[in-house]
Amino acid sequence: MNDFRPIATSWCVLVLAGAAVGCTASAPSRGPIVDGGPDALCAAGDPRCGSPDMLVGPGACGDGVCNKGFGEDCTTCPEDCGQCPKCSYAPSCTEAVGAPANATPEANLDYPNGGPWMGNYGGAPQPMSCGSPKLRIGITKIVADKNDGQSIYCIIQASDGAQSGAAITNKTSGLKDGDSYSFDPSVGVFWGQKDLAVSKNNMTITYNCIQVGQDSWGAVLMAAGQVAGQAGQFGGQYGWAFGAGDIGLQAAGAALAATAGDNNLFNAQQVIDKNELLDLTNGKTWTITAGGGSCGGFLGIASHACQYTLTVESWGCADGKPVPQ
Repeated sequence: MNDFRPIATSWCVLVLAGAAVGCTASAPSRGPIVDGGPDALCAAGDPRCGSPDMLVGPGACGDGVCNKGFGEDCTTCPEDCGQCPKCSYAPSCTEAVGAPANATPEANLDYPNGGPWMGNYGGAPQPMSCGSPKLRIGITKIVADKNDGQSIYCIIQASDGAQSGAAITNKTSGLKDGDSYSFDPSVGVFWGQKDLAVSKNNMTITYNCIQVGQDSWGAVLMAAGQVAGQAGQFGGQYGWAFGAGDIGLQAAGAALAATAGDNNLFNAQQVIDKNELLDLTNGKTWTITAGGGSCGGFLGIASHACQYTLTVESWGCADGKPVPQ
């Protein structure tokens, strides 16, 4: 298919009275441009091959020609190249994306009893038609499997090496054995707090939950907020999103250092493979169980280890992208 683009020419006038020559630019003429860029022009036998006219640039997006040689494709210029194929393995980012009404359990991510992810996308580790997943992840609930009735708050930090996030939950009500507490969605999100976060690398998530003793929660929140403020990063009600992969770790570290007088009884860490992140856009949930210290009994007699279970939830989307031909 041919299109027509401006080719600059000039004309000169001999002014006899002053014996001077003046040149001025003419209105652009039109010449054929072959889809594919300058190399395609020469291959097509265009007479301008090798001439200065070869430097003419591509037409604007919207001219009706998909000039792949000049960087146009379904992502950069859908007007000329058409819409990208939809990513059939994730919700579309052009539609409203909110927390799922009914998330699907992702048992392989359960800690400590999960296993390696066995899925794939049509036989491939990552589908060619899907862009990078955009995710939001947070904790939604804590269950006190074994607890003495105290309040709990959690410090969660996540990083994929390129960006990071951290969140500090509010304090729960006093929880006895078997009690649960659901966190407001605006409180528990530790990844993609401001916008769904583009996620390309393996993600490391570190979970800490603290049993309130002398109630250092206010100092914890202040310590993390100071690090975030110095880094100039986005802060939600109790959470922050960082452009640098290590700032979230620093904020979480500052928060943990401020827990003096409270009891850190829950510590767990997991690494989520980058190939599994696309699947997490579809509304997934998993559990993290850990504990420590001593609960129950009297003066340490007939006591048992404290134990808690967190429920984690993810959702998001992915754009389609051009499939290499």
